[in-house]
Amino acid sequence: MSPRWFSRGRLLAPGSTIGLVALGCSLLYELDSAQCSTNADCESKGPSFAGTECVASLCVTPAATGGSSGGSGGSGEAGSRGAECVEHMDCVNARHGNPHLCREGSCVPLTLARECPLVLGLGKDNENLKRPDPIVFGAYSYVDPIAPRLSVPTLNYELAINEVNERGGLSGGTGGTRRPFIAVVCNGRDSPDLDASLGHLVDELQVPAILASLHGLDLLEAFETKGLPNNVFFLSPLEADNKLRNLPDNGLLWHMLTSSTELAPAYLPLLERSERWVRAQLELSEDDPIRVALVDARVPFLTDIVDYLVKNARFNGKSLTQNGNDGNLRRVTIDSNILVSTPDIAEAFGQLQEFKPHVVLAIASGEFAQLRDSYEAGLPPSEFKPVYLVSPYLFGDPAFAGHPSASRTLGVNFAGAEDRTLYEAYLLKLQSNYGSSGLLLEGSENFYDAAYYLMYAIAGAGNPPRLTGREVALGMARLVDGPLQFEVGQRIADAIDTLESTASAAMTLHGTMGPPTFNTSTGVRRGLPSVYCIEGGTFVQDAMTYDPVSQELEGEPCIEGF
Repeated sequence: MSPRWFSRGRLLAPGSTIGLVALGCSLLYELDSAQCSTNADCESKGPSFAGTECVASLCVTPAATGGSSGGSGGSGEAGSRGAECVEHMDCVNARHGNPHLCREGSCVPLTLARECPLVLGLGKDNENLKRPDPIVFGAYSYVDPIAPRLSVPTLNYELAINEVNERGGLSGGTGGTRRPFIAVVCNGRDSPDLDASLGHLVDELQVPAILASLHGLDLLEAFETKGLPNNVFFLSPLEADNKLRNLPDNGLLWHMLTSSTELAPAYLPLLERSERWVRAQLELSEDDPIRVALVDARVPFLTDIVDYLVKNARFNGKSLTQNGNDGNLRRVTIDSNILVSTPDIAEAFGQLQEFKPHVVLAIASGEFAQLRDSYEAGLPPSEFKPVYLVSPYLFGDPAFAGHPSASRTLGVNFAGAEDRTLYEAYLLKLQSNYGSSGLLLEGSENFYDAAYYLMYAIAGAGNPPRLTGREVALGMARLVDGPLQFEVGQRIADAIDTLESTASAAMTLHGTMGPPTFNTSTGVRRGLPSVYCIEGGTFVQDAMTYDPVSQELEGEPCIEGF
């Protein structure tokens, strides 16, 4: 059972940088090297670069204006007088291979230079884009402008899309042709320009669905401003905070990971075990109180967990409120680096120095590493060093794997599949294709599963004259509790044939994360928490599992005697 990745800055490709700006243009080639310093440099490269401009050291084609591009990807009107194109391949040929669609006689770019620079599923020599009716959907990921393809979510999306396309995609294209899937990938991290990317996906391309790998507040804004009003289906590969879980969404918003309220209970027995371990290490009696610091970052999902802990957690035989009144609990609230680029931890550091906790409940994100480093650096060698109980956001963070406190760090995350067979088969494929990327690929299967659920939901939507989010939502519901059993990445053609056979055909689609335990009322996948730890510089997934009946943890963590 393996936990899930959260897309953050650590998904940046090794050695890559951020800062390329190319507004209003379509990239001519992959962003991998400097091509020019002036427009003349582009012109000197030959006829294929005619009409390009030098922007941020790259030769780019100015974006076309006008036209629209719906998710179903239909071609232009044949024989239209003065039309720029008749078929998609007319645009591909005229635009130097850059991905464009032909719509109503105009070539419409799939990319938006800075915000949406990447297209998946094109096939060799853009063969899938040259088909009459490709299915275009949107996707958010971490997109480095220098190496836009190299991030964990994107590689998972690509693997799933290629697997489905290699088996023919969907039926129903013009003249009996097959319909491949094509994904336009936009940046969802580091203060993304959602107005620009959503305007491109929803208004210009008119996609019916989006794989929305966005943090909670960005996801809420994107869905409420563009998704819901425009009938676009959103499938988030990530977690759901309480507001997202309870949002009136007309069935258009689903989540691959469970909610904060289902994850939080694992902290209760974890804190209880930590207290016992601390008492044993310090030879404290039951009457001797221990001190716990609760460090929480201002992110809705984490705030939900903290609210649960304030109501339910206990140590020293008392509630958190009672311990706070006794001076044995110190709550320290900090900004998250998810929302604030450089959080100020000075005050929090001072509080930890003064309080000297035995246990730190770090319901925080990446900024906590600096706070922990500063605190531990100031401790005398003889001072007791605390146990750290950390959040899902810190799984896989290299700042924790190699730190001296790794042997005292445990975290709560989303439990993986009880039966690991499908996960291990998927991971073998992912590593075979992308193992040389230098990225940590384990525990990222929620992105792979999300891509499959979205594509199969589109297959289950039928072939309406214009595909919208509502049809995709109905198709998603057909994957949850049907009589036939299918698995992602297996028997792909059979699964698609089943969904396309009749409008009432349904299946139970098992993912690498396990069965489809979605709450169809909220769109949130039900799941259990587990505990991860760090051993020998490696994150150990699902070291302990949580039993909701006994409300206890089962398994052995990496801390001796814990």
